[in-house]
Amino acid sequence: VLRSRLEQVDKEIDEVKLRLASEGEALEGAKAAWRACKYQTVLVLQALVERIDGRLGEFAAFGEARTKEADEILRKMDALLAQLREICDAFVAADVRLLKELREGFLQALTDADGAIKMHYLC
Repeated sequence: VLRSRLEQVDKEIDEVKLRLASEGEALEGAKAAWRACKYQTVLVLQALVERIDGRLGEFAAFGEARTKEADEILRKMDALLAQLREICDAFVAADVRLLKELREGFLQALTDADGAIKMHYLC
């Protein structure tokens, strides 16, 4: 009876080992997918930063033709870019807490920039 029970325990241990190995492989696959997703997201965010930065350069090139409203747009777009850069940094660091905090600031900066642009073109 004891021998039978030891064999059963050995089988259960082997099953647990197999299950753990399988879950470990699944976890490694999920980690790899997360790294790939994180990399792609950072590339997209960096491209967005570069594109906005380029547009700001074009907008700023008007020089003397800039108005108070245009300066306000530039200031708010700069704030938006700063928020995007912080989000990129936090994403690279995988700092979820910081990402949640930055999300609110980014949304506010985006709203401010959008409002300034609309006011500039409506006036």
